[in-house]
Amino acid sequence: MIISPSALAAPFKVKGTAGSILLATPHPAGGFDRPWSMTFLPGGELLVATKPGKLWLVTKGGKKDEVRNVPSTYAGGQGGLGDVVLHPDFEQNNLVYLSLVESLDNGKSRGSIVVRGKLERGASPRLIDVEKIWTQTPKLQGRGHFSHRLA
Repeated sequence: MIISPSALAAPFKVKGTAGSILLATPHPAGGFDRPWSMTFLPGGELLVATKPGKLWLVTKGGKKDEVRNVPSTYAGGQGGLGDVVLHPDFEQNNLVYLSLVESLDNGKSRGSIVVRGKLERGASPRLIDVEKIWTQTPKLQGRGHFSHRLA
């Protein structure tokens, strides 16, 4: 990712627990609310999934746009919007896979699902033709880890 120096904020120091000090430079596309996973698109754009249920399309220049039409996510504990991966033939079909946690009974039980949708880019990116292709059965009580990593 190539970013012009003028687009970057001032560096700041981060102190490690063992006393080490790192110099960090904020990226213009930073500031996500609990980012959980990401994947690069052909051409260098980036999709970032955040635990509370938002999917972001980030350009090489750092512009962030929320991807609309992402299914509702039940976030809590270690669950929320999890992984984002591209279909192996993404350049031809624009298919994106997402794993997330759903609740069908207002939070009494939860479980992972996997959805697939076609990414439409442009001024207002969105997923279209979204379909649920896998669901965890049975749903479980609690807010443990849902292990919804995709490969």
